[in-house]
Amino acid sequence: MSESATTVKAVISVEDRKAGHATLLLFAHDKMIADASAVEVASTNISLLEGQDAIAVFNLGPDFYTKRLQLSKTWGEMIEPSLYLSVESGGGGGGAAALTYGSDGPKFGIKPGDSIKMVLRAK
Repeated sequence: MSESATTVKAVISVEDRKAGHATLLLFAHDKMIADASAVEVASTNISLLEGQDAIAVFNLGPDFYTKRLQLSKTWGEMIEPSLYLSVESGGGGGGAAALTYGSDGPKFGIKPGDSIKMVLRAK
């Protein structure tokens, strides 16, 4: 299994190129089981300086494909497995604003190995 099959890369930018920080959360879920809670599989904190983009690499780990996720199913046992990236906004610190969703909202339909772009905005 290649390393890219156990990572997700997100390039994060902020509207108006402002500084800010947030926590990014990556969840696994089965698109065919909408009523069951998704499972957090990775998270990272990001802090961006004014005019800066950030690259967040989520390492899903070597056991990602064998560990029990949503409803105790492995990735391979899910009917339509998928990942999504969400934002948890924190309070401002050091002059930086908390970041929240920009115009495109959470990112859905992510697969291991994907590289995505997400635009956030300062609160």
